[in-house]
Amino acid sequence: AFPDNPSDEDLESFDEALLNIRLRHADTEQKMAEAVMDMKLELIDQKLEVDNGLETAVHYFLDRLYITKISVRMLINQHLYVHGANLANPSHVGQIDSHCDVMAVVMEAYSRAARLCDQQYGTHPEIKLVSSNRAEASDDPILFSYVPSHLHHMCFEIFKNSMRATVEKSKEGEMSNLEVMVSKTDADITIKLSDLAGGIPRSQISNLFKYMYTTAGRVGKAHADVVKSSSTPPLSGLGHGLPLSRLYARYFQGDLDISSMHGVGTDCFIYLRSMQDKAPEQIPVFSKNTSKKYREKTVVLQGDWTGQER
Repeated sequence: AFPDNPSDEDLESFDEALLNIRLRHADTEQKMAEAVMDMKLELIDQKLEVDNGLETAVHYFLDRLYITKISVRMLINQHLYVHGANLANPSHVGQIDSHCDVMAVVMEAYSRAARLCDQQYGTHPEIKLVSSNRAEASDDPILFSYVPSHLHHMCFEIFKNSMRATVEKSKEGEMSNLEVMVSKTDADITIKLSDLAGGIPRSQISNLFKYMYTTAGRVGKAHADVVKSSSTPPLSGLGHGLPLSRLYARYFQGDLDISSMHGVGTDCFIYLRSMQDKAPEQIPVFSKNTSKKYREKTVVLQGDWTGQER
């Protein structure tokens, strides 16, 4: 048991335990993505279909697993940045930047995705970035209280998909630019990331946020093995990028949505709350019914979460 009046040694031991927990679970998403893909490939090898019940149960489980991990990691990082050895930025309260610069984070995510695109294709699309601030003066930077790493993750995953599609589309002609529009009002911050890479068929839109689907198309064992052995994140992975990004958005009452004009391009929207008091965390509630839903593979409206608006 942890003592009521801990010594310096007790606190150091506690910090070390938290560091070990964070390190031990650092590759949870990668390992789970590999496991889900292995299961899918095994079903294909056995010439079995992935039924809706199985897919629903997998999605329900992974949503709850990942959002819980995001929440636990948030608590661990907050403690380590405030009380532990992790050095926080002076403008941060632990992991939270009270003046998070949305445009700067977007550009950091774009630059990182561009480097990956250059490694794979030798080129990358340019970006056109504009903003509209309706909450303060129109020429003020768009700032709000948020976790920069969460926003970076969302933008990076979307940029990866857009860049891969744009470069491959450019083989038919000139490469188009990516366009990003950032808007802030008193209620929301909306980030619209657009490409002209040919879009997605309407019949496939509902698949984009499924853990057993990847925007790279049908994933074979060879591709899965390449992703597993890669030391750098590839532009197309194992299908968890978009659903996990949406969970990051929803964690603080935001959302992530996609609309597409097939034959033209795709628009991705990230919605975030402008005011931190309107953005409580949203985490799953575990009850006796949870395991029942896994067993019965029932399609349910996920009302068993905290922080949901009525």
